[in-house]
Amino acid sequence: MGKAIGVKLPHEDVWYAFEQFVLKKWGKKHSMMGLELENAIRLYLQQHTQTPESIPPLESRRPTSSAVRKEPRYSERKLYHSVAENA
Repeated sequence: MGKAIGVKLPHEDVWYAFEQFVLKKWGKKHSMMGLELENAIRLYLQQHTQTPESIPPLESRRPTSSAVRKEPRYSERKLYHSVAENA
């Protein structure tokens, strides 16, 4: 079981860029946003703490094939295209 978090970012364009990164890499956001956000936080902590060995290593395993769809949902495709058009 994971940890649900809620945060407010001061610069929403950073979040949109992150969403686009996840969509491009995985083809979907559901479940992959949390995985990639955890990886980003872990890497940041490893680079900015004096005891990086205390941070658990990145998981090298890829999510199971049932968790990864090849085709993004309609709403995700719509988001991707609307953000791409505004860029």
